[in-house]
Formats: sequence, C-alpha cells, structure tokens
Amino acid sequence: MASSRESTILIRLAEAGDAERLAELSGILQRQHAAQRPETFKPYDGASGISFFRDQSARSGVVILVGQAAHTAVGYLMAEAIAHEDTPFTSALTVLHIQHLVVDVDFRRQGVGQALLAEAEQEANRRGCAVLQLACWSFNQDAQAYFAANGFAPYQVRMTRPAR
Repeated sequence: MASSRESTILIRLAEAGDAERLAELSGILQRQHAAQRPETFKPYDGASGISFFRDQSARSGVVILVGQAAHTAVGYLMAEAIAHEDTPFTSALTVLHIQHLVVDVDFRRQGVGQALLAEAEQEANRRGCAVLQLACWSFNQDAQAYFAANGFAPYQVRMTRPAR
C-alpha cells in the first residue's frame, strides 16, 4: 500500500483487529447523519458497527483502507467494486463505489483523506474499474466541497418526497 505525503500517515488494508476502531470512526459519520435525518439513520451503535465491519471485510468486492498514524487508525475508506452490465440503454461499466470516507477530527487537513482517495484510485485500477463514484447527502455541504476539490463532479441528482 502507498503512504501519503505525510510521512506519519500509512495507508493499508483493514485487518480483522480493526473492526472496533472502524466502528468508532464510523460513529463520527453516523451521528452526523442521524442528527440531520433521524427518520432515515439509526443512532450510533458501536456493537452493531463492529459486526458490520467484520461482515463487510469478508465480502468479495469490498475493500476497506485504513489511514494509520502512530499505530492507530485515524481514518478509513470503504468501497465496493460494482459491475454494471451492458443494457439496451447503458454501456457496461465497472465502478469502485466509495461507501464511507471518515477521518478522525483530530487528523483532518493532514492529508489522510487525500491519501485514502489516492489508494482507492490505485485499487480501482487493480480491479479494472473505470470510475470512482460516491454519493453524499445534500445536507453535507462540507463533504460535497471536499469531494469537488478532489476531482469529483455531480453526475446524478436523486430527489425524494413523502408518498401521500
């Protein structure tokens, strides 16, 4: 795995012993989402998070990258390779879909997120993915700005309304 420009940050694949720390880090995102959309997102539950990361790390197609500083996970990126088949309407396309990107608040603006994205791009190339893609919630303006600054552009707008 590559390391970032910050010599103190190492990017590596997640290991079995990382599940607890990954769950803690995911709590940063889960709490933000639950505060903004409580009808959609459940409150943070560390035990369920640990089980989730153990299950995800065993799935084929899923990659979990860890940003590590001083032997501690300070961020992670979880992504899945998804193959879209050729149809009469769309061409075949394999994408690496980034599901989570979380960095500990004490390690933000130190290159952790960029290093995780750079390694995800390398992983996409290894897996034959033509595109990196992700989705972020409309309320998360900081994430949208961050991803735009890192070369991502909107490609689809999803809209919702309550059924009557």
